[in-house]
Amino acid sequence: MSNPEFPSTKRPEAARETIRTREEVLALILPHIKDVASVEDLEGKVVRALSDDKGLYFLELQTEGENPGDMNEYQYMRAGNGVNMATETRIDVVYYVDGMPCGSDQLARFDEEK
Repeated sequence: MSNPEFPSTKRPEAARETIRTREEVLALILPHIKDVASVEDLEGKVVRALSDDKGLYFLELQTEGENPGDMNEYQYMRAGNGVNMATETRIDVVYYVDGMPCGSDQLARFDEEK
């Protein structure tokens, strides 16, 4: 029997999580990178890709920036995977000039189905 003074400790049904593949993530990043024609061309720029039992949760790739010596770092993070504890699934880019971060942009944020 339920006691109204103590709310149920049942956890709400988990949000439906979309697990994107490495190829899907690279395809989402591709339009933002100049002089790269295909997902296959991006594969060589991947610095780190991490997966858990569900699939890809982190991907990082680096490309040349606008000027010699500059770099752009693209990161995909899947929300709530228990490892990186991201609060939302998103793709960001960080801009580096002479090795120092000088700005960033959010390229995409994915609201997972609740």
